[in-house]
Amino acid sequence: MGIKKRAFILSLAFIILVSVAFATDVFVWKIDGKNPVDIHNLGIISYYNGNTNQAVSLIKSSVELDSSYDKGFYSLGLVYFRESDYKGAIENFEKAVSLQKGNTNYNFDLAVAYVELFREKEKQNAIEINSLGLLRKAISRYESVILINPDFPNAASNLEIVKRVLEGYETGLKE
Repeated sequence: MGIKKRAFILSLAFIILVSVAFATDVFVWKIDGKNPVDIHNLGIISYYNGNTNQAVSLIKSSVELDSSYDKGFYSLGLVYFRESDYKGAIENFEKAVSLQKGNTNYNFDLAVAYVELFREKEKQNAIEINSLGLLRKAISRYESVILINPDFPNAASNLEIVKRVLEGYETGLKE
């Protein structure tokens, strides 16, 4: 028997095996409605299936079940960020950071969210003196990332860019 024919037969056997497994409920994922990780994971699946509202609802439920579930707050922040709701992203990233101060991803993404909210205000010509606080907070988060992991990708370069932008605005305000 040739290699191609053997590969075809093996592939066909695999497809039949998987079909039988699904038909007989061999692959059953038991969901515990009280387990924040299970609820969170359902939320992530909902998000990737394009159901943002259901994803937000499920992930919120996961952190309501366990207010110390940092991954839930982080995931909620990511969903809000991807939907351009930077205030919602910041609120949830801040909660994740407060629970896991040493997490570089949480700190980095919080810094990026501060910058994106500032950029949104900038696009709307709505920069006020207190808007610069967003850049200062971003600088603080980038510095935290670098303290934790000096080699974290893009942290140092982003930090320098945000510092220059802040300096430019502060100089412009003084004039």
